[in-house]
This record gives sequence, C-alpha cells and structure tokens, in this order.
Amino acid sequence: MKRLITIINILLISIAYGQTTENIEKESIFLFEKRNYFINSRNEFPYDSIPDYNRKIEKFILKSTSTNPETLNYKFKNLINLQNGLNIITSEDKLFRIYNWNTLEGGTMQFYKNVFQYSSNGNVYSKLSKIESEDDIVSVNFYEINDLKIDDKNYYITFSVFVASSALYYFEANIFSIENGELIENVNLFKTKEGLTNTLVYEIDLTNSINQNRKNGIQLMENMDLVYDKKNKTIIIPLIKDNGKLTNRKIKYKLKDKYFEKV
Repeated sequence: MKRLITIINILLISIAYGQTTENIEKESIFLFEKRNYFINSRNEFPYDSIPDYNRKIEKFILKSTSTNPETLNYKFKNLINLQNGLNIITSEDKLFRIYNWNTLEGGTMQFYKNVFQYSSNGNVYSKLSKIESEDDIVSVNFYEINDLKIDDKNYYITFSVFVASSALYYFEANIFSIENGELIENVNLFKTKEGLTNTLVYEIDLTNSINQNRKNGIQLMENMDLVYDKKNKTIIIPLIKDNGKLTNRKIKYKLKDKYFEKV
C-alpha cells in the first residue's frame, strides 16, 4: 500500500510539473501579447504600459525559472514562435540557458532584457545579468552559446550584439562558468596585449563612409558576426582597420593551453 501511494505521489508530481511548465508558457504568452497590444494600439496611451509589462515579464520569468527546474529543458515552442516573443539559447550540456527579449521600447536603438538560468549540484537557479542588476536597461542580445571544457572544467562562450542604431553594432564574446552554485560572469580566458580579460568586443559602423564602397566585393552584413570554430577551439572576428573599415580578413583567437590567444 505504501509503495502504491509513493508511486501515485511521484506520478502526481510529474503531472504537476508538466502542467506547471505549460502554464508558465501560457502566462508568458499572455504577458507578451498584452505588451504587444499596447505597442500596436493607436487608441491607448502605451508609454507607461509597455515598460510596465516588460517589468512584469522579467519578474515572472525570473521567478518561474528559479522555482521550476523543468523549465531549464522546456522548449517553450509557442512562446518562441510568438511575434516579438522570447528568444532562448541553451548550452549543449543543458546546464546554462539565457532568456532574451526585445523590450521594443527603443527605436533604431534596441533594448533587451536578459535572464540567466543555470544548474549546479542538481539545483536550478536564475538571475539577472550584472548589467541588469545595476541599470534598468539591458541592450545586449545574446544569440549563441558554445560549450568549452578545459581540464575537466566547463565554460560557456557567449556571443551577443548591442544594436545602437540601424547601422551601428557592437559585438561581444564573453565567457561564463558555473562554480559552487554561482554563475561567474567574469572568467578571464582571453589573453590580449593589455592582459587577461573576459571579453572580446568590436564595433561596426555602417554609416562610416569607408564602409559605403561595395566595389571591394565585401558583403558587409554577412561579414560582421562572431564565429566559433568548435573543432579548432578558435573564436573568429572580422578585422576592422583603425579608420573603421570592415575588411574580409579575420582575426583568430585560438585556445592554447588554458587561454585564448591571437594567432
């Protein structure tokens, strides 16, 4: 009898978790749709409502992902497919996930909110980024995570972009790790002339007259992004001259021993 009760309890817990993740998605969709309504409405006064709903979305996602472990591997398909909805990127080992969404509070300058979710020692945690903790506006859109292992320790290489305007972009590579229940955001694995750092960053300004000439055959929009060569453990960024000219040449930072170094 006790065994039967235990089995029933386990089944009920499993069902409850399944319903919980589905309900989380439904509630998230409701919040995004309400925010989107005010964005598209011409008969309402959306200026207070849009940031208000962005705060509600942030609070709800932060709480839901920190209290419901199954959200770490839940796909949120309907929420992702929602117009102006949520973007989610997840590490290969399924231990680190970033939730992003465009607040739609900007114009050509785009502002994003980010929630980090991670697993450590069987527990799941969520937190805002350091930028989010210090400022009300986060403008970085994380769009890629790559797993890295050094001496049996796991690291995560993230790529992000700050869209300052329709023609001005700041790309950044950062490295994270998970240690003793904490997400470490300042792992210094890049070896540069200035010393060790946890970030590689570059600016691309398409308004610069030097980048207006297409005769050189460079496809600007196709040549801007960060690239990670997993096989050779190399981060590849475009070479930008001192005058701001984007070239088709590349700069490579390859993992040597414990650090990424320019090769």
